[in-house]
Amino acid sequence: MTIQTPNKQEEQGNIVMPISEEEEEEEEETFADEVIDLEEPEIDYAGGGVKIEAKPIESKPVKVETPKDDKVKKKPVKTTVKEPVKEPVKEIEVKDKEIPQAIMDKEELTFTILVSEIKNIIDIVSPIIQEIPIYFTGSGWKFIAMDLANVAMVIGEIPKQTFMDYPEIKIPKKAMIDVSDFKRILRRKKSDDDILKITVNQWRFIINIIGEINKTFKLPIIEDQKKPTQIPSMEHKGMIISADVGLLEEAIEDCGIISESILFSILDNDKLQLIGKGDTQDAKSILSDIEGASLMIEKGKSDNPISKYSKEYLIKLIQGKKIANRVKLEFLTDYPLVMTFKSDKVLLKFILAPRVDS
Repeated sequence: MTIQTPNKQEEQGNIVMPISEEEEEEEEETFADEVIDLEEPEIDYAGGGVKIEAKPIESKPVKVETPKDDKVKKKPVKTTVKEPVKEPVKEIEVKDKEIPQAIMDKEELTFTILVSEIKNIIDIVSPIIQEIPIYFTGSGWKFIAMDLANVAMVIGEIPKQTFMDYPEIKIPKKAMIDVSDFKRILRRKKSDDDILKITVNQWRFIINIIGEINKTFKLPIIEDQKKPTQIPSMEHKGMIISADVGLLEEAIEDCGIISESILFSILDNDKLQLIGKGDTQDAKSILSDIEGASLMIEKGKSDNPISKYSKEYLIKLIQGKKIANRVKLEFLTDYPLVMTFKSDKVLLKFILAPRVDS
């Protein structure tokens, strides 16, 4: 039996005649007596009117099945309620034999350390790199980053023992942070004795500075789309020198007033010579091995290496003096210069590309 609604227009060659309200009520009553009670009838939008079809009760096979309430409620649950997608974590695959680089997941990691320990490192590396990937390992924090010009590499380690509180980490994690933003936050400390509590989760760094005033800052984790930085293979064994940082900084500044590049060389196997040359001027500074006070030289494969490096970068790298009063230098003719600053609480190493005359 078919009931057609009034006032519908002609469509697909079928004409629907209007009926009165009384006739419509009679039809509805008759229909209610003859068919199965349908709470949500099927509606056909293909024709001109709304068609409701059902079979009498006498019919054995009931083809028109009425959806029950419990079924109606279950369908949306199956189609709309889903578990959180974890694909972004799986898509980022970083392979590094030296440092596993799994990104942060839902697990939170909380570290406690003196503000000064972190602030010194960030102050040193901020003029060189813009972003720093931090690797949270079972033995401490590690980071490797290259400057935008690919001239200098920064390698750092903060041992687990440096922290006041360090979580147990079985699977290393990685998170990248903006260096300038981190530096601005660390400047808000009132004292070097303030405590820094850092919580890292999947989305952000939560940084608490605890002192006379407890301060909380939140920074987003930066998505790392770059290939992991690999430490270059330094197969050569150049000259190894341990120098007083203050004296070396003074020698760099002396030569830097004349030239944009500074030549490093060894004299008589016991002196480190720095030379700055201009078109008509030159400057020279010599550090002598006097009882190991200012300089200690260990012989390498090359007795008299000569190599030139950028004054601009040398001035930035020598700021490692904030964590150590001595620096270890390794260099060979026309090879990168390795500068290592090490204390009992932190290690900071720089690899600086040489300037080669064309």
